Amino acid sequence: MQKRLSNMESQKDWAIFTLSISFVFVTIILGILIGMLISYNRIVNAELLARSRADFDNIVLSRRWNASYGGVFVEKTEGMLSNPYLVNPDITTIDGKVYTKKNPALMTREISEIAERDGFFQFHITSLNPLNPGNTPDAWETDALTAFAEGLAEDMTTESDGDDTFFRYMAPLVTEESCLKCHAIQGYKEGDIRGGISIRFNISDVKKSIRQNNALVIGFFVLIALSTVALLFIFVSILSKKIKSKNETILIERDKSEKLLLNVLPARVASDLKEHGKAEPEVFENVSVFFSDIVGFTDQSSRINPAKLISELNRLFTVFDEIMEENQCERIKTIGDAYLAVCGMPVPNENHAKHMINSAIEIRDYLSNLEDDKMQWKIRIGIHSGSVVGGIVGVKKYIYDVFGDTINTASRMESNSEPMHINISETTYKLTRNDYDFVERESTEVKGKGKMAMYFVENTSTTRTSSIAHNRRSSARFPINTAIQIVIGSDNYDCEAVDVSADGGMLLVAKNKKIGRINPDLIGGSISMISVLNEDRIEGKLVRYFKREDKHYFGIQY
Repeated sequence: MQKRLSNMESQKDWAIFTLSISFVFVTIILGILIGMLISYNRIVNAELLARSRADFDNIVLSRRWNASYGGVFVEKTEGMLSNPYLVNPDITTIDGKVYTKKNPALMTREISEIAERDGFFQFHITSLNPLNPGNTPDAWETDALTAFAEGLAEDMTTESDGDDTFFRYMAPLVTEESCLKCHAIQGYKEGDIRGGISIRFNISDVKKSIRQNNALVIGFFVLIALSTVALLFIFVSILSKKIKSKNETILIERDKSEKLLLNVLPARVASDLKEHGKAEPEVFENVSVFFSDIVGFTDQSSRINPAKLISELNRLFTVFDEIMEENQCERIKTIGDAYLAVCGMPVPNENHAKHMINSAIEIRDYLSNLEDDKMQWKIRIGIHSGSVVGGIVGVKKYIYDVFGDTINTASRMESNSEPMHINISETTYKLTRNDYDFVERESTEVKGKGKMAMYFVENTSTTRTSSIAHNRRSSARFPINTAIQIVIGSDNYDCEAVDVSADGGMLLVAKNKKIGRINPDLIGGSISMISVLNEDRIEGKLVRYFKREDKHYFGIQY
């Protein structure tokens, strides 16, 4: 009897032990299962939230772009209604076309309609006191707007609509400076929270996928515990691929951002900004400033299609930028047809004045030789040398700008210049008096400066020639369009004269289709020129070389 009791107790103990081990095992497996399910749901929710934030940011960015221009006008087509909440939303151009204004709110609503129609997502701009009845908030939006006024940064929820499940996200709209162009009259102030934008998209497929995944995971854990490792491996692999994909996207976007930063800021300033998070303003003592504008641009712009006008400015300023870069100069900004550049900052350059004048000469020559029957651009150029302050302006939109009296004086040099002339100050003249030929002008009264001495850069020569060479000059020997063969070192080039001057300066363009870059050491060296027409031969000096739009140009002094 005692033995039977002992066996029963032993069996009971084993049963308890087995149940305990099973309980622990099941608990561990269940804990892992629950942990995996929670983790998976968090990732899905994080993805949904990230998508919602991205959609919200895209909407705000579109509104910000629209608001920065005070609204945009689009051609009014048949059936298109004007915005009834704007004063005089329509304009008529001189050719009879009607354009209607799309303000940020209307643009947001129309984009939402397109997105909803194409099955992407829905979004709704709303406020507690909407002007448009169509912007009236629903119950959830009302609660979110109230919470935003109390400091909540964002809100989200899910809701069912029949058999479908939707994810909803909402964030406040903060009044920006650009919004005040239209809404200041309504009492808006920068920083005010004036409503919000809610985003809604269908996640039924996502929920279905979650349910299917949960059932699959549970099934595997119930049928065989060992499959836990396999499922975990699959889960981690999927997660790893997602993270890897996100990281690759981040790296690509970072590279794009860095390239964009280098297009906006000088390389050294961009480097300081990335390394230290800021770039302190600097004083540069020895800088030459270039200022130009296009003669008659306002009249020309009124007669040219805006798209064509922008294309022309882009073409011209692209070449200007190339010229500046080749001469170690830095374009700071353009304002309409005005172009501002510097040399000697942010990297010091002891020959800043000479490099800047060389750039001005090349720009002038480029415009002089444009082969365009429809548009003949003429330019006024002013250059002054002195000290400037350079630094980043702005926080959200970085702009590198320069300040100081030198900038103002360069602008005065430009305004007192003449078409296709390079007008320089006495300061710049003293730095380059031995490198160019100049025409001294009468002292001119300059606003805020009094009388100032000014000089025109007379020709394209960057090296003065001797009096003996001067006596041999004769532009008649090589008139424009003359076919000329020049010998530079051991190479021959078939060229054509595109510009000549009375003092023996000449600009040639090479006809050779495939030639390499000229060795800079050959600049200033002797060359031979032979006229193809009459085989007239003369010795000269190569004083300049540059390449523009796949054409090679040689500046000759003879």
